[in-house]
Amino acid sequence: MLPKSLLVIIFSLCLFACAEKSPDVPDTQRIEHVVLCWLKDHGNEAQRQKVIAESRKLAGIPGVLQVRVGEALPSERAIVDDSFDVGVIMSFGSVADMNGYITNKTHERIVKEKLSPLLAKIVVYDIIEKTAGE
Repeated sequence: MLPKSLLVIIFSLCLFACAEKSPDVPDTQRIEHVVLCWLKDHGNEAQRQKVIAESRKLAGIPGVLQVRVGEALPSERAIVDDSFDVGVIMSFGSVADMNGYITNKTHERIVKEKLSPLLAKIVVYDIIEKTAGE
């Protein structure tokens, strides 16, 4: 298990990396921010529900279009990674909106005070939506 201070540093680096804007990404396309979370106490239902509830609170932050949250769907398929406890998918109208969310004080407080104490690992994927013809 990672020391709490190391987990906070790793999470902070992830937030910093996510906040940087790529010069190749237009600032007006829909962005999907996918966050996969592993609990320190893997499978703990009470902690899973707390992460889900706290994640839903992020929907009120300016720039967030939608928050969808749930748990991993068990799968026998080798290609499917179902090892995480909670998945969060957030939608933004632009990279600027996502960057504003990442540095928002409410987001930072919820992550630091409510989520980080419960999480052993997170993985983030940011996806820019492509429409037909792009």
